[in-house]
Amino acid sequence: MPDQPLTPDRRTLARFSDKEFVGNPRAQFVELGITSCFSFLRGASDAVDLVLTAFAQGYDAIGIADRNTLAGVVRIHTEAKTARMRPVIGCRIVTVEGWHFLAYPTDRAAYGRLTSLLSRGKMRTLEGKWQDKGETHIDLAMLADHAEGIQLILIPPNILDERFMAELRKLAVQLPTLRHLAAAYLYSGDDISRINQLDTLARSTGLTILATNDVHYHARDRRPLQDVMTCIREKTTIDGAGLLLEANAERHLKPPEEMVHLFAEWPHAIAAARDVADASTFDLEELCYEYPDEPIPKGRSPDAYLAELARQGAQARYPRGVPVKVTRLIDYELDLIRRLGIARYFLTIRDIVDFARTRDPPILCQGRGSAANSAVCYCLGITAVDPDEHELLFDRFISEERKEPPDIDVDFEHERREEVIQYIYRKYGRHRAGLCATVIHFRSRSSIREVGKVMGLSQDITAALSGQIWGWSNKPIDPAQIAELGLNPDDKRLIQTIRLIHQIVGFPRHLSQRLGWRPQRLKRIERLFQQLRDLVARPIDPQQTGVGQLPGGRVFARLLANLLGGLRDIQQVVHRLEHEAEPQRIRAKRFGLLAGGRAAVRPHTHGGDQQHRRLVPVDLLEFVGLRQADWQTAHRVVDLPVDHRQGAFRKLLHMASD
Repeated sequence: MPDQPLTPDRRTLARFSDKEFVGNPRAQFVELGITSCFSFLRGASDAVDLVLTAFAQGYDAIGIADRNTLAGVVRIHTEAKTARMRPVIGCRIVTVEGWHFLAYPTDRAAYGRLTSLLSRGKMRTLEGKWQDKGETHIDLAMLADHAEGIQLILIPPNILDERFMAELRKLAVQLPTLRHLAAAYLYSGDDISRINQLDTLARSTGLTILATNDVHYHARDRRPLQDVMTCIREKTTIDGAGLLLEANAERHLKPPEEMVHLFAEWPHAIAAARDVADASTFDLEELCYEYPDEPIPKGRSPDAYLAELARQGAQARYPRGVPVKVTRLIDYELDLIRRLGIARYFLTIRDIVDFARTRDPPILCQGRGSAANSAVCYCLGITAVDPDEHELLFDRFISEERKEPPDIDVDFEHERREEVIQYIYRKYGRHRAGLCATVIHFRSRSSIREVGKVMGLSQDITAALSGQIWGWSNKPIDPAQIAELGLNPDDKRLIQTIRLIHQIVGFPRHLSQRLGWRPQRLKRIERLFQQLRDLVARPIDPQQTGVGQLPGGRVFARLLANLLGGLRDIQQVVHRLEHEAEPQRIRAKRFGLLAGGRAAVRPHTHGGDQQHRRLVPVDLLEFVGLRQADWQTAHRVVDLPVDHRQGAFRKLLHMASD
């Protein structure tokens, strides 16, 4: 079993007492344009390190500006609020023409225009075609159309040639909210003359220079990690990166006093940064859930209509009479839903589920997760856990203290999921619906693979190091393990590589979408478990009970454990197979995945409790799709320790779903 949770606790300042954070006085300067780790493979510090450093340096505000994304603003907002600092919300826009802008909305409406701009750039190319993953195509015309209320700061190129001078005047006319030109030290030997040149250009076009250090990490010692990220992004090694890397380690967060000293000749540049921060009054807390009214009949209140549907559903669920226990639960939940003002939310989910189940033929769907603790969800037909038969933990689903709506997850059969999506678009409008992304993070194995490649480690060495990590664990590499592999734990490059691996673990890697099962995944399962069938092809008497009686039993156990080496939570897999579309079931059955009920075979009790615990449960082998006679045999020969069993389960579908 892994030593750490598969999804480790996110780093946060919340563990500190409020007494440790006393708001800093107003600083003369505010650093804008900070790049966090949510600028994938560009920023080398997370929100915790950035905010902690800024607080220690005396900042009262901090400006976030990740590259073509707002993915990191929530983390910065949360941590800055904890440290009693004001987060200045913005982003760094890179246009297809090659221009870089810092963009800071002044109010909520401007923030909405900024998000709309980014969404448009990520959905389609300028020609109207579907956008490639990770790409953002925004041109100057699009920026101008969405720029109202957004303070724009142009980041000039390193070389100030005549083309830039000519284009700057055009940009000042095309973008009315462009008021500043960013000025930063490049430490190339001509910084003073360059900033003076920028100052002259800015004045000639009605702009003002604005001081920044173009921060990419919180401290100087993070520069090596930033170099590694650059190499991963550019698909090269640290030895071959050359000019792709930054020339120095100066892109760290510097104290306000140091920035004031550096820009002593241009105090108006320091004042400009402060002014932009002060003018950016938008706060993420201004955003709130605004639920649709479409599912509610005219003239009815959301709470009354929800109560009516819940009680009607209860009568349908319990035709012989609603149990007193259920009635009390419904009343309790409805009262809390009313106080939180989220009746519309429940009605919207019910409307979508009702649409799916009223199709001809119905679209298979099922609510899951914490929503199964709700009697109201059960009565609305969203979930299937009977509150009369089970003790539900409603507080795990919804709580007044959390001050946010609950999470209601509903799975729809993947082959007809598009019907549901199009229904939502038709009824609620495309401008009010969207697909949410999830953040994929670096874990120990992926970190070893990527960092090791950059640092020039051979594939056999990275494979050996990865082999020391169990499952999706984020456990650091033990130096003792390095020696056991025959590697020199005192090798300087290896030491540095391991240090960098530990630093990057937990960093965002890319955005992804969970769109459900795909035929390709089932094909990978078929290939994976064909190997398993081959291992048990020799006929064996199913009445044999002793592992030692089977030739090569221990060898088989090790091979099986290896085959299970990339698997995900088995319960999720079984759940999905049970609730997916009928065509999916047919396809699974075609290549040997069992579609029937669970087998009755269990370990013989005369082997004692210890033997029972050391055998893999039948459900696992039932899933993998062995013929009944085969998995009965395999069930008896697999000898995995109990402390490894759960980890094997969690690894079951990793290879199949990657």
